Amino acid sequence: MHQSLIIHCERTSRKVYSPSDGGIGKGPGGEVLQFNRMAAIYSLFIINKSGGLIFYKDYGSAGRMDTNDSLRVASLWHSMHAISQQLSPMAGCTGIELLEADTFDLHCFQSLTGTKFFVVCEPGSLHMGALLKHIYELYTDFVLKNPFYEMEMPIRCELFDLNLAQAIQKDRVALMGR
Repeated sequence: MHQSLIIHCERTSRKVYSPSDGGIGKGPGGEVLQFNRMAAIYSLFIINKSGGLIFYKDYGSAGRMDTNDSLRVASLWHSMHAISQQLSPMAGCTGIELLEADTFDLHCFQSLTGTKFFVVCEPGSLHMGALLKHIYELYTDFVLKNPFYEMEMPIRCELFDLNLAQAIQKDRVALMGR
């Protein structure tokens, strides 16, 4: 059985309200909170097994990262993921699966080959694991099966880009409740 780590950074007591409980609740100051059905995905990263950034897509409108910053984030995440596997007190730990901070959540999925897929999204996004697995399926279908793609190299596949955009859009539409 594989185990993973979930890291919770200092965060004010934030409760995630789900559609099952009506989506309404009281915040720490007594204010009424409404569940946001459309989770914002800020960015998507794909890192090869060596820690190299092979794909980056920014979905946020504010604070776009330049190329060097995205390379640094990917390298830092790869290193933290590897260190967490070695330092975890749990045997068979596969690394960090979720990092929660005050202003974002980082969800990660690692394939059996060591390729890591991670999204940076708004806090409280609950469906990102399934989305990452779907992105992995798109990666296997449109990148790995492409005869012109070289392993461990940056992804430049138009069909992958198109299907990824559709998957992200479908995910957002599904969360809006149509």
